Amino acid sequence: MEALHGMRNYLRENIERYRRMARTGGPADCAGFSSRGFLDDVIPRLCLRREHARVLELGTGIGPGAIYLAERGFAVHAVDVIPEAIAQARRAAAERGLDVRFEVMDVTRIPHEGPAYDLIVDSYCLQGIVLDADREAVFGAVKARLHPRGHYLVSSAMYAATRHRPDRQVVDGRTGRVFDRYDEASLFDPATDIYYQPWDGIDGREKVDGAIRVNGSWYSPFRRYRTGPRLRAELESHGFKVIHQSGELGQNLVADSRESWTRAAHRRGRESPASPMATIDPEFPEKRSERPGHANSRPNGTHVARFAEQVSWRTRLPGRNHVPLTRAFHTA
Repeated sequence: MEALHGMRNYLRENIERYRRMARTGGPADCAGFSSRGFLDDVIPRLCLRREHARVLELGTGIGPGAIYLAERGFAVHAVDVIPEAIAQARRAAAERGLDVRFEVMDVTRIPHEGPAYDLIVDSYCLQGIVLDADREAVFGAVKARLHPRGHYLVSSAMYAATRHRPDRQVVDGRTGRVFDRYDEASLFDPATDIYYQPWDGIDGREKVDGAIRVNGSWYSPFRRYRTGPRLRAELESHGFKVIHQSGELGQNLVADSRESWTRAAHRRGRESPASPMATIDPEFPEKRSERPGHANSRPNGTHVARFAEQVSWRTRLPGRNHVPLTRAFHTA
């Protein structure tokens, strides 16, 4: 049987959808993509090292994020594994007179050699990269291609407690492995955060990478649904320093290379340096807190050196520690 690479699972899921969009002309408006609000909030606050910063967008789809970035003066290279999606993205950019480099590429196979990027943007691609080896490949490529003073911007679909049914456990009679119901017919492994969907396509001709058989039925790995703290911990375990996390579920993150922080600490001779670059533009005011009596001011006209806000996540997996995260913005 031919083993399908993990990202081939994603291709099988989405290729027909993009083909239908191509036949119908696709959506006319590229402005309303899911991570738009996050990018609107964060990008003006980043002090980038040059005016026309180089950006790599992972999993661009039909290109709304790439078009958004190109319209703001970035030099954009955007990749997706589905040719039909890239073809539509190229047409959309051409209609707007934008020069965007779109390329068909598996995000788990991005070359480690090549120009460094000032920003690497993942707009809801990461949750579809399910298997450990594939996620490690993506994180490794991001670290290899991210400029030492660059930033990794991530938006991801997250674990939803309202869909999780830990009271409805499924125990595989052969292995004893325990799963929870997630939605009505799917399975969730709380140890790995993998969401499995029923899969009836295994008929001896092919094998979906990572598929499991539970009580005689096949399930395909469909999504990796993390909580906010667990997504942050995963990034940090792969050598990133998360400098900002936002969203109701903690789905939006800005991360730097931990190596760049270490080098900066060595240069400055202290253990907790500011970011290797002025991470947040000091002239961009922080959002006002809703706490009574909080003032969003700069005493004596000086820049706020550090702003920390405790973020309490509203959902968590049963039995797991509920750890508030501190969001720290370091400025020069």
